[in-house]
Amino acid sequence: MSSSDLYILNIPNYSLGSVFSRRNRRGGSCILVHNSQKFIPISNIKKYSIEGVIECSGIQLPEHKLYIFCIYRPPQGKLRRHQ
Repeated sequence: MSSSDLYILNIPNYSLGSVFSRRNRRGGSCILVHNSQKFIPISNIKKYSIEGVIECSGIQLPEHKLYIFCIYRPPQGKLRRHQ
């Protein structure tokens, strides 16, 4: 999903809770939250994302004492990352 696609994503009664969007192509991860739920985006989860290798997003549902994460590993992503 490109960042421009996020603006046209419109599912009734849902809000975008957290997103990791790729810069140059489609893909990434996101979490949609029903409008009846209070949530807190976990923004520091993005620091663990490596575009095309592992893409992460997360939210907290404080009323339920629950954390929800979306972790996506693209099929073409490399298992080992050489530095």
